[in-house]
Amino acid sequence: MEIDKAEFDLESVIEKSISMIAPLVKPSLKITQSIDTKIPKKLIGDPVRFRQILVNLLGNSAKFTETGEISVKVGIE
Repeated sequence: MEIDKAEFDLESVIEKSISMIAPLVKPSLKITQSIDTKIPKKLIGDPVRFRQILVNLLGNSAKFTETGEISVKVGIE
């Protein structure tokens, strides 16, 4: 497997991932997102792979969470 190195907008990829999962989310769930302002608007990486991973994580969260909130939080450690 080759990892692509392309410039992408992190917020856009997160929003697209959430919109892909939104139809599967139970009405009792809410999806939120939070991106640390210290993270640059544009990143270099593989946006397709990143979106695949995020969609899988969100899908599993939606499947195994009955009520409450699913939060996508991006920060720097």
